[in-house]
Amino acid sequence: GERGGAELPSWVNTLKEEGSLMRAENPPQKKLTFDIISIQLYETYSHANYAILHQRADPSSYLAQTVNRLTKGWIVNFATDDEPAVKELGMLRVRVHARQLVLGVANAWAGVGSPVKALYLSPLQLKMAYNSLLLLSLPLRGFMFWSLKFEGTPLVNSTTPLYMAAALNAFLRVRPTRALHTRAQTHKYSHTYTHKSERGGGEEARESVVVLDVIH
Repeated sequence: GERGGAELPSWVNTLKEEGSLMRAENPPQKKLTFDIISIQLYETYSHANYAILHQRADPSSYLAQTVNRLTKGWIVNFATDDEPAVKELGMLRVRVHARQLVLGVANAWAGVGSPVKALYLSPLQLKMAYNSLLLLSLPLRGFMFWSLKFEGTPLVNSTTPLYMAAALNAFLRVRPTRALHTRAQTHKYSHTYTHKSERGGGEEARESVVVLDVIH
């Protein structure tokens, strides 16, 4: 079937023919629509901002709960939709696969204002959260940050430049660690760092990546 010109996954028709669409919890493997889904923790007055800054939630615990919810997903009743092609899907679990999931954080521009509009999590907090995710067997594809424009900019009330690309790489170990001192170096390094991490492998990515940004 089709909706808006986009074909439904082949396994939908297969399951429909077998009469097991409603009972299928583990449909056959299919190509994912999006290579990367970024959960933007830094967006203005996000849920993460409120939970961590106002409800005093521990960042590691909050991120673990968030990753757990997203990767487990939710059961969605498509049978209530008015579109016949969608209605036929019935009850399905919708989730973000670990190999798609990227947590979006901010560099030095965030963490200002009263109240704070955009959440800033330090490299140390992110490292601790990442280690907690590994211990809990809650994998994710990695992290992204906004924005490259502010790489090398000090935080408010600080004179020390912050290079988030290097800070993330220090514990993700996507590339050999090296010091960054100039904006030009940061631009080059950040680009290759991001490009390398998109595939999670040793070879350079040679195909386009479809990204879905989500505010959280």
